[in-house]
Amino acid sequence: MLILADTHFGLKRKSGATQTSMAAYNDFQFYMVEQILAESTEDHLLILGDLFAEAEVDNAVFLRTFELLSLWEGRISLVVGNHDSCKDSTKLSSIALLARLLPNADLIDNPTDCGNYWTIPHLANQELLNEALVKAEGKVVLTHANYANPFAAEKEHSLNVSPEQAARHPLIISGHEHERRIIGNVHMLGAPCPCSIAECSNKYYHTWKGVGEPSPTFCWSNEQYIEIDWRSLVPSDHQFVRVVGEATADEAAIVLQEFSEFRRKSTAFMITNSVKIGNLEIGELEEAAGELDVFDPVATLMSILGEDHKKQIEEVLAR
Repeated sequence: MLILADTHFGLKRKSGATQTSMAAYNDFQFYMVEQILAESTEDHLLILGDLFAEAEVDNAVFLRTFELLSLWEGRISLVVGNHDSCKDSTKLSSIALLARLLPNADLIDNPTDCGNYWTIPHLANQELLNEALVKAEGKVVLTHANYANPFAAEKEHSLNVSPEQAARHPLIISGHEHERRIIGNVHMLGAPCPCSIAECSNKYYHTWKGVGEPSPTFCWSNEQYIEIDWRSLVPSDHQFVRVVGEATADEAAIVLQEFSEFRRKSTAFMITNSVKIGNLEIGELEEAAGELDVFDPVATLMSILGEDHKKQIEEVLAR
């Protein structure tokens, strides 16, 4: 089978991106997956969670996904991830509707015994995941959860497989974490393309024969990521850009002006302002916020500046 995880179709970002750059990024997402599907010789496509960025995506995103997966002639298994999951039981999620419309697709929204392996989707809480892992003991498990992350345990949106639980299975293959990593018998697949500046490592998709370990295939290079000092911003063809360096409070307005001008001219999908103003690094706060679409780096910067510097910033923003 061909396994993809965390494509996050319909992803939205306000910080570090513009409407135009996000539209280009969404095109890039679909192009990447379209190329992977076109090159595959497998007969079973398994989406291991978070096909979509949210439970109910825009109609345009849904239709584009439907058209893309309609090209796949073999079997399709759509595993529900935490972003796919709809908390309102009266509504049909986008992934559930997609499974109904695609004649060759099945929805996996409950733990499922697939013969030589179990598939366990994102579940409502950690206790349900624990119970599912006990039922699947001794079998290979394909799931959508963190591994060995104590901060994720007991959180509804982000469940966790512990090392002790993993040891009871010959192999764990999981989505959810966007960075690929292998720890013993646990394979965290990672996303096929970056969903943020912080995720710009090399990316892979995987195939699996039902036995043995999944095989990675390289599909995106971190050479498309670059760091540029704010004092020497020049046009770049890179898809993801982190603006770095240090500046004084007196230079804060200049930093924002230079960054804004660079953002306006750039064709990058996402650009993060990680310039340090004193002890504050905007980029670190932005990434720590998690939900980037609600973080306001300018407001954060204004909160630490004096009145004179705030006035300079307001003058820059008013231009």
